[in-house]
Amino acid sequence: MLLKAPFIQPLGIEMISAVPERIHIRLPFREELTGVDQHVHSGAIAALVEFAGTVAAVSGIGDEDKVAGCITSQINLTFLSAPYGTRVDAVATVAHRTEKQVVIDVSIHGDDDRALARATTICRIFEAPYVVEEAA
Repeated sequence: MLLKAPFIQPLGIEMISAVPERIHIRLPFREELTGVDQHVHSGAIAALVEFAGTVAAVSGIGDEDKVAGCITSQINLTFLSAPYGTRVDAVATVAHRTEKQVVIDVSIHGDDDRALARATTICRIFEAPYVVEEAA
């Protein structure tokens, strides 16, 4: 369902694997996602990181949980090398979960398995809305 989000669709992100609290997604290399000289734009990678964190966070929410969704409240992204002419893979793993937030570690690699970046995201969990009856 999250892959169909209007912001995500144009990026062409693909789901490689998903188990609760650990996902692997891919950003295929496309000219439209580059900056200078075939380098994948850092904004495209930041969007991949944010999406990977969100998917990992919601993947561990059980049916019994009354959750409306989550919103990324923090991203810490450190680039290790330049992604040049390569697809970009993100593996996101939940590091810590409470009732209100989830901390996710994300590793970003190129198609040669070279480490491109490391990130940590924090997603704020929101409870499902409830109806408040007005006083008569």
